[in-house]
Amino acid sequence: MLLRETTTLGVRSHDVRRTELARRHETVETRFGAVRIKLGLLGGEIVNASPEYDDCERLARERGAPLKDVLAAAAAAAAERWSPAC
Repeated sequence: MLLRETTTLGVRSHDVRRTELARRHETVETRFGAVRIKLGLLGGEIVNASPEYDDCERLARERGAPLKDVLAAAAAAAAERWSPAC
């Protein structure tokens, strides 16, 4: 389409690869309720832990709490439990 619809005489392209961490889901309890945590593993070692946004958003709405407070509570609970390297 670019060659046909524009004045360009050429288009550069590059192949891209993506490397992903292995993933596992666990649940932590917070003062707002249970939140799923996505764990990123490298060679079986936990290197990243991230709260599931949808869980935090739902709890914030249900509890009338700021979303950032729910996200922070979930991240703190995950760090306390797994102490990820990142």
